[in-house]
Amino acid sequence: MPDLFGIRISAFRGLALQAIPSSFTVARSSELYRIKALNLQHKLESYGIKGVVLAGTIPDTERKRSFELYRNSLSGLSIITFDELLAKLKSLRKLLSAKSA
Repeated sequence: MPDLFGIRISAFRGLALQAIPSSFTVARSSELYRIKALNLQHKLESYGIKGVVLAGTIPDTERKRSFELYRNSLSGLSIITFDELLAKLKSLRKLLSAKSA
């Protein structure tokens, strides 16, 4: 079994401590109620809003397992790395350009 590595807790802890309360604030905000009121034809509900943190890159192969275990252990928060986002955007662009051709 590969070794587990510690995540730079101070960096991720700070991100988590900022992102999780923000998602609760959004869920209870008056802006969300205003959007719901303006869109009566759509039944908008806000249950279990998840926070998203965009940071860093996928670690090297030795540390990837530890990173995956850490980010999957977080409840109410998704961590997406810049290289994952770039790959998703490229895939979306390829999909959309194939449909228009």
